Amino acid sequence: MDVHCYLAEKMMRERIDEARANAEVARVLRESSERSGRYGVGGRFIETGRSLAKTARKVAFAISSALATR
Repeated sequence: MDVHCYLAEKMMRERIDEARANAEVARVLRESSERSGRYGVGGRFIETGRSLAKTARKVAFAISSALATR
């Protein structure tokens, strides 16, 4: 009887370990897909470029408005 309990417990532990490993892989894959695109390195550069371009347009408009009112 002890052998049967031991084998059943061992099988359960193996399945739990396998489920944990699968969950860890799923977590890593989910994190990598969440970071891709907008949050990736290239996406951060694009967002920074857009922000700089927007600021440059605002500054250019403010300068042209100030020169027009002279």
